[in-house]
Amino acid sequence: MKLYDYTGIVHFHSAHSFDGTTAVSDIITAAGERDIDFLMLTDHSTLEAKGKEGWHGKVLLIVGQEISPRFNHYIAFGNENTIFVEKESNEPPQHYIDEVVKEGGIGFIAHPDHGGTK
Repeated sequence: MKLYDYTGIVHFHSAHSFDGTTAVSDIITAAGERDIDFLMLTDHSTLEAKGKEGWHGKVLLIVGQEISPRFNHYIAFGNENTIFVEKESNEPPQHYIDEVVKEGGIGFIAHPDHGGTK
């Protein structure tokens, strides 16, 4: 079996997030200039960039979201609708994990090293 190496970024934010500053188009351009093969955009609580998902030259953009309660941020891909959890919510993470799965998505813990992550 032939194997391939790909270079990508699996968790970053654009100007659609409160903690991002750069337009998606500028991020894609910068990735192409640096030979990055894929980008997995994970803005907080939005799928605003979903319409830009796909190939841009040699760069593949995959759009997901970072579900962002106070603790237990969760990266989700494949869900069609934004899954929003209040910042101060005390609901268990399994609740929004189940929502992602119900929509046919997959995900993983965003910051397993953060205090309070369960």
